[in-house]
Amino acid sequence: MITRHSILLLFKGSKTQTLQDSLNSLPQIPADERVIERGANWGFSLDRKGKNIYRIGLFIDSAAYKKACLLHSDHDFEVVVSVGDLEEEKI
Repeated sequence: MITRHSILLLFKGSKTQTLQDSLNSLPQIPADERVIERGANWGFSLDRKGKNIYRIGLFIDSAAYKKACLLHSDHDFEVVVSVGDLEEEKI
């Protein structure tokens, strides 16, 4: 999953309207209250196990929960899989 933030970083200096049009054309998974709460619960569960990961990763993973398969190349996702029923595909 590519976040809006990561795309903005790639296009520093681009014309604002062109960038907005490009971003709006990408499929998006909304981050509603359930996404935030699920991510927070996963974070709490991991904290109790002594495992700390970046919070943004929790919310990205939570947004994809039961909606998308995340391709990843980091260790944090494997840690989140231990507390959430996520579809995982390693690259």
